[in-house]
Amino acid sequence: MGSMTSVFDVIVHRMLRVAYTLNVRYKRILPGAKVTYVFIHGLGDTADLWAGTIGELPHNVNYIAMDLVGFGDSPKPAWARYDAKMQARSVLQTCLASGIFGPVTVVGHSLGALVAVEFARRYPLAVRRLILCSPPIYDTQPGRAARQLQQNALHRIYGELAKNPKLIMNAYAFGKKLRLINQSFQVTPETLPAFLASLQTSIMNQDTIQHIERIHVPIVIIDGQFDVLTINSILKQIAKRHKNMRLITIPAAHVIMGRYQKQLVSLLREQLQ
Repeated sequence: MGSMTSVFDVIVHRMLRVAYTLNVRYKRILPGAKVTYVFIHGLGDTADLWAGTIGELPHNVNYIAMDLVGFGDSPKPAWARYDAKMQARSVLQTCLASGIFGPVTVVGHSLGALVAVEFARRYPLAVRRLILCSPPIYDTQPGRAARQLQQNALHRIYGELAKNPKLIMNAYAFGKKLRLINQSFQVTPETLPAFLASLQTSIMNQDTIQHIERIHVPIVIIDGQFDVLTINSILKQIAKRHKNMRLITIPAAHVIMGRYQKQLVSLLREQLQ
């Protein structure tokens, strides 16, 4: 049965390019809602990241939060590249399968923010606005040296992590034990291949900065002052160049908890006014 399932998976999803339907952890689809939020988690995480945020939403909104391909309880194909394009296609497929068709507000954290940008680029009629939390947007175009030091340092760190998979799992386990990261993180031997592939294809070799400048819906970016995985100068320059973008810098780190979550909930409620 396992081999037949594997063959079916390769034929349908790899050869025929049929997007995956993802595991949905939280969903509310009611008629007459003022807005529908689509929540996309980050690298190594699950949709449980959004539990606290969803619990603070008013009753007149719809929402859906799903595990990305390779994470949580969603499919984990061994052949996949786990790039933002694949994730965005699967997010759309899951929305459609759940009965979500109209323009939505996409809320993405970290890797999920990059997927949100790709989603808006590919499906502009499906998106009302973007809220990008801690987006690791890097400038991969040559000749721009102003932020190269931090960016190069991050790429060296990512490269070392890719060489030492056990270090990744140990670091995440240690962080959860000390409550330095969300308890929703799940970096296990089962999800590690997707983690490493996503790190390579979606973060280290991204083209998000080119895509985000072609998106015309309202975009709000939340960045933490103490976030070592984002480059605030790049985010400032992006927001400065485009009237549809707004950057909010808060005294927080990368993970959505405490003050960060309060800021996000406030922003989501602001969208209803």
